[in-house]
Amino acid sequence: MHERGILDSEGKVYHPSTIYPKSFVAGFTASTRRRTHMVHLNSVRQADSETIRDYMKRFNEAARQVHDFNEIGAVMAFTQGLQQGHLSWSLTKKEPSSYRELIERAEIYATADDISHSKTASTLSEASGSSRKWSRPGKDKGKEQQIPMQLNTGSTGRNVRLPRSKFDRYTPLKHLIDKVFELAYRSNLPRWLPGYKRP
Repeated sequence: MHERGILDSEGKVYHPSTIYPKSFVAGFTASTRRRTHMVHLNSVRQADSETIRDYMKRFNEAARQVHDFNEIGAVMAFTQGLQQGHLSWSLTKKEPSSYRELIERAEIYATADDISHSKTASTLSEASGSSRKWSRPGKDKGKEQQIPMQLNTGSTGRNVRLPRSKFDRYTPLKHLIDKVFELAYRSNLPRWLPGYKRP
């Protein structure tokens, strides 16, 4: 196919509309994919309820359609499109050196996310199943539900010592060590060990 039409064996160029019906040409041009630019990747964002794996699929589909693909730009766009979480924190802490490394790290977090969601779902189903299993609806009919109350058995008149909000006595350490020892000696607080020389 030539850029202006179809090239035959003799080198003549024919416009597609002269060979094919217009409906075929219109359908063919409509079905061709238009390539996008790197700026399009910045618009791909992870939705609130979207998993990391689903976001990766959408981002990879968008990245395949990019005409002038740049790894550094793709890494930045992927990181900026993520919701805050463990993966975004990890990518911010240590940026991946290539798009392949980004996808490998994201795959690890996606697998962990899938496991976490499956455990949460199984825990919820076990909890709902166990409550049905052990409930006895027949015996408690007509009884009023009792609300447990917590009684205060301690005396209210005792003195409660609150923790100090700041240290009110301390040795300033902005002086030389000899000066600190001298201040401590003057206050008569320390007991000097034998072998240490008093200032």
